[in-house]
Amino acid sequence: MIIKKVYLNNFLSHRNSELEFTEGVNALVGPNGAGKSSVVEGLFVALFPTPKYSVREGRKESLLHRGYRKGSIAVVFEVGGRSFKVVREVSLDGSDSVRLYEIKEGGEVLKAVNFNPVIKEISSLLGVSRHELVVDLVRNTILSLQDELTKIIDLKPSERREEILSLFGLENLINALEVVKTALNSKEKVLTAEESDRRVRLSKLQEEERRVKEEVVKLQKEYEALSKELKELEERIDKAERERSDLSNAVKALDMFEQALIMRRFKELKSRYDELKVLSAWSPENLVRARKSVSDVTARINKLRSDLNSLTSKASELFGRRVSSQQDLEELKEGLNSRGEALTNDIARVESLIDLYNVYLNKVSESSKCPICGSLIKDPTSIRQHLIEESENLKVRLADLKREMDALLKTVKQVEAMEREFRRLLTAEETLSEELRRAREEEERLASEAVKLCGELSLSRELNECVDQLLKLKEEFTKVSIELENLKAELGDVTELELDVEGLLNEFNSYASVTGVTLSLNVSRSDIIKVRSAINNSLSRVVNHVNALRNQLNDLNRRVGLIKGRLEEICDREVRIAEEIKELRKALEDIEQRKKVVKTLREFSEAYLGRDGVIAKKLTVKAREELERRANEILKGFKLGIERLKIDDEYNISYYVNDEELNVKNASGGEKVSIAIALRLALAEMLMGKVSTIILDEPTVYLDEENREKLFEILKQVASNLKQIIIVTHEEKVKDIADKIYRIENRGLQSYVKELTT
Repeated sequence: MIIKKVYLNNFLSHRNSELEFTEGVNALVGPNGAGKSSVVEGLFVALFPTPKYSVREGRKESLLHRGYRKGSIAVVFEVGGRSFKVVREVSLDGSDSVRLYEIKEGGEVLKAVNFNPVIKEISSLLGVSRHELVVDLVRNTILSLQDELTKIIDLKPSERREEILSLFGLENLINALEVVKTALNSKEKVLTAEESDRRVRLSKLQEEERRVKEEVVKLQKEYEALSKELKELEERIDKAERERSDLSNAVKALDMFEQALIMRRFKELKSRYDELKVLSAWSPENLVRARKSVSDVTARINKLRSDLNSLTSKASELFGRRVSSQQDLEELKEGLNSRGEALTNDIARVESLIDLYNVYLNKVSESSKCPICGSLIKDPTSIRQHLIEESENLKVRLADLKREMDALLKTVKQVEAMEREFRRLLTAEETLSEELRRAREEEERLASEAVKLCGELSLSRELNECVDQLLKLKEEFTKVSIELENLKAELGDVTELELDVEGLLNEFNSYASVTGVTLSLNVSRSDIIKVRSAINNSLSRVVNHVNALRNQLNDLNRRVGLIKGRLEEICDREVRIAEEIKELRKALEDIEQRKKVVKTLREFSEAYLGRDGVIAKKLTVKAREELERRANEILKGFKLGIERLKIDDEYNISYYVNDEELNVKNASGGEKVSIAIALRLALAEMLMGKVSTIILDEPTVYLDEENREKLFEILKQVASNLKQIIIVTHEEKVKDIADKIYRIENRGLQSYVKELTT
């Protein structure tokens, strides 16, 4: 890696600084507190970014220029001929950000964003596979912050060993041992639990095997008992089935016997029906209805005539004159109408006189002259009084006339009402008389038919006796017809079938012997119905008995099947249990073998892994030998008089000068710096490959004048083996070895950078 440029914006004391580095020695000089170390710190936090800052106690606000809440650092670097730029932005108002770009001819190409991706990418570029160690690796090798250059020498040997081995992945061995132990413990627990489960399962299976064998014996006994019971039940079913068959045949024979009796009865009824079918068209109800109609109409006519007599009596009494006909009422009405006309004329004449008297009276009241002749009236008062009296008399007369007129109109209405009623009754009488005539004609016709039928049937021709006899025969015919139709419906299409009644009776008595019932030829249908009901009841009982027995048989068969199935299942289970017991015993043997493997792996891991394992010891020796070899090669290139370094198994460091072994604790400042740089570069080569750059921040601190001069000689030698050195120092003598120099000064709490000519 070669550092090409660094940009600092509002970072620490730098407001806006830009530094460009070259190959060779790059020196940053200036007084203490000028802001020189800020450049190295900025370069470090940008190139190796982590969310938590590894400088200035990790406080973000300490990294920003005073008065600013945002800042940034950008570093341009080169690796393997490729150029990259990393930009880290710092903000008090939000999260920090970091981005890595590759610089190409066409511009910048974004390679990674955010801390983890960026540090992974940079670690890969540096050849470091474990990016989580890169920060510690860099601080212990190519970048020395202030006061850290000789840190690896100043550590105690045990601390030095831990620090170096941790860079080589000792923690991986320790973690690997813990992982293996955890895995083995987990596996051991699983095996122990599995073994316990298998042993519990084996114990349960052995107990189950014992119970299964006992159940097999029990089921076999139960199977034999049920088989015997099944055979006895089948015999009972056969007996019941025979009885059911006899009863079913008895019912069939009884049905045939009944049908034969019905056939015989049908033929008897058919013969009688043929004798009486002459009555099929004659309805006695018509004659009875005709006679009743004559009687009813006669009664209604008599009732009308009685109503007419009552009406004439009432009219004679009401009007004070004899009224016996409609003509009498009409004459009475005419007299009343004549009187009405006279009254109307009288009322009009009186009303005219009253109006005339009123006119006279008004005229006499207004003047003393006669209203007719115009002559002077001597006594107008007497005339007015006479007119008033005459007017009042006329009013009385008018009232009497109107009362008479009202009474007359009322009487007229009564006469008109009676006239209407009289006409209604006369009309009704005429209608009923016509109806009576037709009824008598119908009665005579029906009576003639009845007499004719009686002649055909050789019955009495006297009408009343004839009708009585016909009514009785008609009733018989109706009953015969109904019974015949019913029997025809029962027989269906077999009305002409000839059946052996006696043979069917004997067949029935034979089958029904199981019930103790017998029948004779003269048995009635009601008796047959009773017998059938009894036999059907017996048959139903037997069928129910058979069904019950068959249900028992089915239940027994089911139980036998279940027991048989259970036996097969139990026997299969017995075989499976034996096989599972065999498999469990084999599994327990396998678990025992695996537990031995776990034990062997535990012993192996404890021997080979961890801090004190064989691998760690080998790593310790190999790392120590390789570090010693590489450091000595680097020291030879320095040509500073140190012949070689020695690192023992405990990581104590000594060095040889003139074949004399010296403890590093007693080394001069220059010797310590040269040894520290050699060890840093050796570690860097071992972990990152060939190193191109080393960055040193104030390496001359705590060195006297002689050692400071010695350090610059060392750095001059180092520069001949590296492509680039960046050194931060307040020593002006660094200019003697520098290829590029920047002076940094602090004015007004702000750092200013100026390039000096070499």
